[in-house]
Amino acid sequence: ELAASPRVGRRARREPTRSRHVAPRARAFAPKRREAMLDLIAERGLAFLDVSKVPDAATVCRDWARLCKESRALWHELHRTTTRRWLDAGPPELHPRARTRAAVEDARRTTLTMDELCATRWRFRFKEAAGPQWLDMDPYWCRDEAATVRFHADGTTSREGFDLLEDVSVFWRWGNSRRQTPASGRPCDSIRATVEGRDVPTYQAWRHPVHRGFVMESCWVLYAAFDLPPPGVDPHVDDASLRIGVEEQADEADEYNYYHAPPGAVPDVETMLSI
Repeated sequence: ELAASPRVGRRARREPTRSRHVAPRARAFAPKRREAMLDLIAERGLAFLDVSKVPDAATVCRDWARLCKESRALWHELHRTTTRRWLDAGPPELHPRARTRAAVEDARRTTLTMDELCATRWRFRFKEAAGPQWLDMDPYWCRDEAATVRFHADGTTSREGFDLLEDVSVFWRWGNSRRQTPASGRPCDSIRATVEGRDVPTYQAWRHPVHRGFVMESCWVLYAAFDLPPPGVDPHVDDASLRIGVEEQADEADEYNYYHAPPGAVPDVETMLSI
């Protein structure tokens, strides 16, 4: 009965013909799919590399060299994992590789801009060199909660989380300023602060060696543009690894304690009258 049915017979005759046409197409596309899959696997693996190791990976084979040079997906992931909000990532229309290169170059910069100084909620703590009387009152050492400080464009500052210092008069200026006028000078890698009319040791800026966040420190205090972890968690911001001690700023510490004008500075009339 099945053989007598013309409908079933036509269907049975077409099935072998259809299979002969589909199989060659599948075989033709298989190498391209395999190449795309290998590229995807390589991109996923290369994305775990530090960006400084990508040139070494490009020497492994031609396929890796091509991906390291051209793959937008790879460089998009490298850019995302390499850059942070405090880095200049470059214009968004650039290739992710160019944006990553711009971010890495910018990460070497220690000169602060006005926006970086004033738009950041700086975390503040005293260093052990400030003395036990300050450490006993510092919320960072008491509760692992660093106080926050804002530097305003008019040269004033504001503080939160440290009750003893919230009403203290603190003005800032750039480290290259030759006057004690608030907010004077040009953007550079250091800040001078006047606390209750007296200059404290210079805050010197540098970048965290891992995530490149800004840090400012003097022999007595530390400011960070990121959340400060509890003592002992991040050795790069623990006192034992910091760069400036009392020996490096002995003259400025003495100037604060004995209230002498800093070398080369030209005090304002109000400051001179208050001495």
